[in-house]
Order: sequence, then structure tokens, then C-alpha cells
Amino acid sequence: MNTTYYSIQVLDEGFPKLIPHTKRGKHCEFLDKKKAIEFLNELRANNPNDKFRLLSRKETYKFDSWT
Repeated sequence: MNTTYYSIQVLDEGFPKLIPHTKRGKHCEFLDKKKAIEFLNELRANNPNDKFRLLSRKETYKFDSWT
């Protein structure tokens, strides 16, 4: 089974920093690419001087038999 995660980074003092998208600031990854892009566009509109990028990460889960 493959799962793709999307996250947004901002360039902060020369280093990439993940941006949380919840009020509690805990969740940085999206499962839905459209929602990630909407969040990215909102960030770009509200912070035109900052540099942002969209990251995607794919994980493959291989299940073994129950023992």
C-alpha cells in the first residue's frame, strides 16, 4: 500500500521549516494534494515576501503475516 503526504515549507533564515496547518500547530502533513495547494496559495497571498514550497513524501507499507 502506498500513501503520499504533502507538506508546506517556508524558507526561514536560510533553512526550511515545516508550517503546521492546524490551530494547535501539531499537524504539518496533508493527505489531500488539493487542500495542500489551497493552503500554500493562502500562505503566498498573505505573506508575499516569504518563499514557500510544496513537498510530497511517498511511503510504502508492506504488511507481514500476523504472528
